[in-house]
Amino acid sequence: MNRTTPNRLAGFTLLEVMIALAVFAVIASGLTLTATQSIRNTEGLQDRTLARWVAENHLNELRLSDLPAINDYSDDVTNFGRDWIVEWSVEDPESDTYGEYLRRVTVRVYLDDGETRMDELVALLPRSL
Repeated sequence: MNRTTPNRLAGFTLLEVMIALAVFAVIASGLTLTATQSIRNTEGLQDRTLARWVAENHLNELRLSDLPAINDYSDDVTNFGRDWIVEWSVEDPESDTYGEYLRRVTVRVYLDDGETRMDELVALLPRSL
């Protein structure tokens, strides 16, 4: 017959509880870090998607209006409940073949801090007559 003391059958020892809590703490901190990184990645993806839409909207506005002269331009816009800085440049295309008909337009979108570029679009648009 196996004789054990009543205290041994009563539950976990203090050492076992401390080891279990340490393992739980390591797993919980890893899960928290992973969740935080996932949220940051999602926010960044959302910002880049909105910036692309802002750039496409601005490029479409340029398509529908008379193309401005060759130069660099900048504008502050509010879209999707956020402030953006849109910079665009109009220049001659690198090809001499189409230079008399087209202009190269580069649209850059920044967050409202003016330092973080979120997107850039380049297009060839018909030259104003």
